[in-house]
Amino acid sequence: MIERFFKVRKFSKNLSGQASVEFIVVIALVMVILTVASLVVYQKYNEGNELRVFLEAKMVCRSMADNIDRISMEGPGYYRYFTLQGRLHGNTPYILTFYENEPYIKITYTSENLTWGRPLVAPKVVCTNQTLSICTHDPALSVIRLEINKTIQIKIINREGYIYLENA
Repeated sequence: MIERFFKVRKFSKNLSGQASVEFIVVIALVMVILTVASLVVYQKYNEGNELRVFLEAKMVCRSMADNIDRISMEGPGYYRYFTLQGRLHGNTPYILTFYENEPYIKITYTSENLTWGRPLVAPKVVCTNQTLSICTHDPALSVIRLEINKTIQIKIINREGYIYLENA
């Protein structure tokens, strides 16, 4: 009587492993989907980090330029102390560059030499290794570079219309 309600089937030996193979295929498909999803998430995470570094570099450059412009407009004798952060997001070092022939500041960061810059109001920024330890001058390119790899406080002073960067 029980056999009537439940049809009892006898499986042949050839079909006994079929469920195992289907289970393995489903698990493999789930792993492929999770791998693809992980790669997409990782790529978006890296893009987010790159954007964060860019925005932070832009903020540092803009802040330095705003301070230089303010000191230039206030007139001779005016000065401010300014702190340059050691590294950008993700432990990224950076270089601030000033051009001798034009009032312009540029920030360069990462190994791909990504840059962002803006013009300055001040006619000239002056910096020497004697007045600021991180300052290097390249006469061939007519540029002044500040290679930042640790947090440093500097003094920015207006002397007769020229902006001087000095140790604080």
